Formats: sequence, structure tokens, C-alpha cells
Amino acid sequence: MCTAVHFASVYSIPSTGLPWQIGVALSLVPVAIGILLVRRRATGGLEGPDALRVVTGIVTFFLLLNLFLGLGGRYDMTLAALGMGFLLWRLQRQPA
Repeated sequence: MCTAVHFASVYSIPSTGLPWQIGVALSLVPVAIGILLVRRRATGGLEGPDALRVVTGIVTFFLLLNLFLGLGGRYDMTLAALGMGFLLWRLQRQPA
């Protein structure tokens, strides 16, 4: 959720006319909230299985974004999505 809000704010805040310093600060608020939530809610610490799930979720968001943009004619992004998918697959298959 925090990743999606950050992504939306990065592309919507510049059109508001705010000074860039305030816009950058506002777009980083969801990232800070996400970091705090992971630290409070993760049961295994920052390197436990919960943290791996969070990282996988964030990377999956951008993987799907690249895949959908690639379908619109950006074939370099399709290749990037396929590469990220392969790396995620390899990461999930490694023993803990």
C-alpha cells in the first residue's frame, strides 16, 4: 500500500505547483510510514521472512508496472520485468 501511494504521489504532486522541496518531502512520507510499519510489525527483524515478503511485494509492484508499460510498446521494460521475475524466482527458491 505504501509503495502504491508513493508511486501515485511522485506523479501527482508536481502538478500541484508546490515547491519541489515540499513535494519531495510529501512523496517520501509513505516510504517512512512503510519503514516504521515493517520495523514494528515484522516478527523476525529486518532480515527475517517477513522482511523478505515486504521486499518481494515492493519489487512485484514495480515488476507488474514494468510489464504493463512494456505491453504499450516499451519492450525494454518487458525485458526488465522478465529479468526481475527470474531474480525473484531465484530468491524465493534459496534456502533460508
